[in-house]
Amino acid sequence: MSVSESELQALIDGLKTVAAPTLVCIICGEWLDECHADIGTHPLCDPAPQGDPPPPSTVAELRGVLIDFDANSARSRQTAVGPSEIGVPCDRRLAYRLRDIPTHPDGRVPWAPMVGTAVHAMIAAALTEANTAEGRQRWLVEERVHPDESISGSCDCYDTDTDTVIDWKVVGPTRLDGYRRHGPGQQYETQIHLYGRGWQRAGRRPKHVRIVFLPRSTDFDDAYEWTAPYSRPVADLALDRVYELITLTRELEVDAHPEAWAKVPAQPDRLCRWCPYYRRGGEADATGCPGDVEADARALSRFTDGLIAQ
Repeated sequence: MSVSESELQALIDGLKTVAAPTLVCIICGEWLDECHADIGTHPLCDPAPQGDPPPPSTVAELRGVLIDFDANSARSRQTAVGPSEIGVPCDRRLAYRLRDIPTHPDGRVPWAPMVGTAVHAMIAAALTEANTAEGRQRWLVEERVHPDESISGSCDCYDTDTDTVIDWKVVGPTRLDGYRRHGPGQQYETQIHLYGRGWQRAGRRPKHVRIVFLPRSTDFDDAYEWTAPYSRPVADLALDRVYELITLTRELEVDAHPEAWAKVPAQPDRLCRWCPYYRRGGEADATGCPGDVEADARALSRFTDGLIAQ
């Protein structure tokens, strides 16, 4: 069977129509074959020409975004003192907080607290789903409780099966080992008992308080939990301390006489440099506290030891 010249040309034209590209290369502007249409470029067209410098640091850009995000978070914008702050050992630090003295931001991304916040949110979602699956409210999560009329805070969890007040702490390996060896310390113990008092005022009958220390960088099974009987006296003493410090700062008239801050008792230690009110040098006033002056002097001495005098 012979094919005429016109029929052959029609066949060729039909094949061209089927194979005709529908896109152009975003680099060179030439037609693309269908096999490259989903990519958008020819194989040899490089969207990043050789020799171009790398883009600006994403970490640097993200740092500013995260700092702004944290500054506008509900946690950072909280103005009233909550149970998590009342147990700090230093009276002066707590008094600064009670008088709403401005803190000294250090410009760092609060990464550890942000990771902790994310883990808290995940656990809350998981326990809420568990309630739904069981068809009952065993776990009361992220509910606001009031240890007294003027102080409130969001408690991580209350287990209604065991009447246990629970708080999650997400920590690194060194802190985790320290809590396992020495317990949670004054601040965390005070916080959890204040939550217990809040649940008690809400009509619950808390029997136990528990702090669950979750590992930030190892396996979940490395978690450590500290448990104690709920103690209303511990919570009451903490509240008494708050109102005693409020009375003291009023009597000292610290607003009119900022130098009087030096008369508010302080408990300096090696962690003073991480206090949000730390300010190197001078006496304590409304601009901050010099912290552990002797520890700073020792650190400076260690740094200068061995330096050759010019």
